[in-house]
Amino acid sequence: MGTLNLVGWTGSGYRGSALDFPAGGSSVFVPASTDFDITEHLTISLWVNPSAFPVGVHRFLSRANYTFRLIGQEPHFYVKQGGVFTHARANVLVNANEWTHLAAVWDGTGMGDDELLHIYVNGIEVVDYQNQGEVSGSLDSFSAGISLGNNGGEHYEGLMDELAIFNRALSPEQVLTLFTDGLGAGVGADCDNCPAVRDPSQADGDSDDVGDACDNCPDTPNEDQVDTNGDGLGDACTFPPADAHLWLHWKLDESIGRNYKEEVSGLSNAVEIAPVTEGQPGLAPDGGTAFGFTETDPDYSYVDAGTLQSDGTYVAGSDPDYKVLDANWTIAIWFNWASGANTMWGSDWASGDGWSTRINEGQLIHDFGNRVGNSELMPQGGRDYFLAIARRTNDATDLPGTGEVSGDRHVFALYDKAEDTWSYSYGTHSSNIRLQGIEIGTFNANREWVGTLDDPRIYGIVLTQTDLDALVLAPIPGDCDDDDDVDLADYADFEACLYGPGRELDAGCECFDFDNDNDVDLDDFAAFQASFTG
Repeated sequence: MGTLNLVGWTGSGYRGSALDFPAGGSSVFVPASTDFDITEHLTISLWVNPSAFPVGVHRFLSRANYTFRLIGQEPHFYVKQGGVFTHARANVLVNANEWTHLAAVWDGTGMGDDELLHIYVNGIEVVDYQNQGEVSGSLDSFSAGISLGNNGGEHYEGLMDELAIFNRALSPEQVLTLFTDGLGAGVGADCDNCPAVRDPSQADGDSDDVGDACDNCPDTPNEDQVDTNGDGLGDACTFPPADAHLWLHWKLDESIGRNYKEEVSGLSNAVEIAPVTEGQPGLAPDGGTAFGFTETDPDYSYVDAGTLQSDGTYVAGSDPDYKVLDANWTIAIWFNWASGANTMWGSDWASGDGWSTRINEGQLIHDFGNRVGNSELMPQGGRDYFLAIARRTNDATDLPGTGEVSGDRHVFALYDKAEDTWSYSYGTHSSNIRLQGIEIGTFNANREWVGTLDDPRIYGIVLTQTDLDALVLAPIPGDCDDDDDVDLADYADFEACLYGPGRELDAGCECFDFDNDNDVDLDDFAAFQASFTG
């Protein structure tokens, strides 16, 4: 272990922490070790960020038989043989207040191509030396320690990081790797829980033997690291797993100014609202509001919700370039139905790949381009429901409801909010759906929706029953880690977000802003205490 004199640690290193050498003769001394008595081949590598150049000579590292320092702002490298120092001096300047990687390499006993002293700056050997010494044979041997920083008045002021001394002469390619990739984790490959990423801490918060630095789901054990859709987020912690496959989502939520916004794209200029009643009591558990639809012939009451183009771009209106979901999908919407033969939403239902979801004579129906898919579900007027329709193109055991469905079929899953119950019905056929000119409500005078609609979503996968349950259950206020309680783990996260009024929310702190005033303050603390369950 070394002895620090006026030197401290800072978290502002080039990678992680670094040594901070302030003004006033700060230094580090590391006692003698045979490991330091390198006499055959030598490489010194480090990152430096000088804060000032108060004297003529600024020493990074020195030992009895090798030294690396600046004279002025130019790097100098020295080795001693026969009691005499030979050096290389690079005609390049190291600037103050910026990180620079420096390396010094010498190979004097025939392992390399030459016996010259080499200096590298930011991974590349300098091309202009004022002097480039050459030493053949072994260096003088000493029993001596190593000094960093101040030595005999040769001060260094600034930061120093990733200092390494090798008893071999690194190749130019290896020096470049040090510059680009760093030293590595310092953990043997056989023991490293994240061998592809430099990770000295080896932290593994979920104890699944995959280090947090490369775990695609660091809070949930998932040793297999399965990531079905290749989005970098493991299947084990995607909530719902469908979120990575959520193509379109409209909150229809006036109370927070997002009633004209499509949530996935973030666009607020591609949705057109025909006469609807905004700000109706919300149906979804997000605490927002909903849209009310009435019979307004000839103006019609509907939302022109735009088109998702084939490349995933969301645009206004009915665009001829549209995406088709031709395999597995789920469409979902909250509704409260008044009466009549009404269409909730759809896309050019009479054409190929067109579709619509409606109620006719009290029965839920889904049309696939004029092919009617009746259900056996009969929702009652004046009640709040959540409806999901899912399509699977092969035999499935993971559809919501009763389980296995053979062939290309679809399922209706209907949640009755008042009764907190699910009902299911399986269709006789299924088809693709187009995402073109989507209408929420309808401008068809014979099928206008009369009632309330909220939170329509379109997914590119089949939602499981677990996914659907997550969409209908109201979140527990303050349960920001989604473990169904408000405990000390939530409190630790809350405390990290508690900055008081006037400071905008940090990422991840939105859950603790109970009063939606864009900060986490004592009012939110009182609400958190009231929600605490332990």
